[in-house]
Amino acid sequence: MANLFFRIRNSKRTRISIALLLAIISLNAYPKLILVLSLGLVYLTYPATLGPLKRWKFWVTIVFLVLLIPVFSQPTDGHFWIIPYNQALLQQTSLMALRGILVFLLFQVLTYELQQEQLSSFFRKIGIPQFDGIYGVSRETIPQARQILSQRYQVFKSRKARAGLIESVYDLLTHILADFVRLSETLASKPARMTGFSDPALLIRQVDLQESLIILTGPSGAGKTSWLTRLITELMHQEIRVDGLLSVREKLNDQDWRQISHRIATGERHPLNSTEIIKDGIELGQFYFYPDAFEWAGEAIRAVGAIQWLIIDEIGPLEIAGNGYTPALRSYFSSTSQPSQVVFTLRPQLMEHLDQYLNQYFEPLAARPKVIIRLK
Repeated sequence: MANLFFRIRNSKRTRISIALLLAIISLNAYPKLILVLSLGLVYLTYPATLGPLKRWKFWVTIVFLVLLIPVFSQPTDGHFWIIPYNQALLQQTSLMALRGILVFLLFQVLTYELQQEQLSSFFRKIGIPQFDGIYGVSRETIPQARQILSQRYQVFKSRKARAGLIESVYDLLTHILADFVRLSETLASKPARMTGFSDPALLIRQVDLQESLIILTGPSGAGKTSWLTRLITELMHQEIRVDGLLSVREKLNDQDWRQISHRIATGERHPLNSTEIIKDGIELGQFYFYPDAFEWAGEAIRAVGAIQWLIIDEIGPLEIAGNGYTPALRSYFSSTSQPSQVVFTLRPQLMEHLDQYLNQYFEPLAARPKVIIRLK
């Protein structure tokens, strides 16, 4: 035990971690100098840990968090161009951001080349069994936040020339804030238990080198949405661009429920159908579809940009008949570059109509190799 303690105490990781911890504590004295020295120290010892800092998305997040409170707080005693802000609050949020960067560097150094199992075992031994939950949330939250920023930045670039810089920046910040609020609400409402289906990462590796059409099928309650959620999380974690629509069930009362159409890249949501009677709704079987559901979904599909994976949950009887999502999907596939991977969910009883549906509406997709995933 003494030898182990000596090795830990004298390891390079420990020395750098202690230096970063001291930098965090003393940051108020010389913030900029301490940050530069800390970055230099980490660059000389663990350069690979600085990878995230080289990406513009990292700094967009930092700038957004720094400016959010000062710009929207009163009184305002400073101006950047024509944007007023509170100088005292800006100094405070800037200092908080610098401290956050140092904490991030410390975490990067502490976890460099460590596996989740090693960290999980260590935290359990010191009485912190919640590590696995925190790790899981971080793997889901950070990639989704990064996806939101990337998607909104693409909209900002296209809007800037038409609406002007100030209006576009304001629109960007308000939409990012709304997306983050939706993300937090979505995460808060999710059950903690994960389903035990096969790892979607295996699918990602399998189809990596060729364009494919992936069909996910299974009866109601088999876990299609849960499986797709895991797939989306893994894609975002690997920084693979993904977008599309996910159908999420929401309970209304003891007897009725509805489905919410959820846009993957932005977190935007809109009611799709319900087992309750809806005024002016479209009745199909036991469901009533909201009158504007497919108008909203069509706009969401047409707004999808250049991506690698497109997920549509689900292709149902309306789509097979050429309605529902089908018109918007036809417009999308005819006007944009094709995603490498397309994922459709389908009920088992509709599988026999799949080839006819593809040949009638999506000939390029019909020619792709198919990967069929059956859930029971």
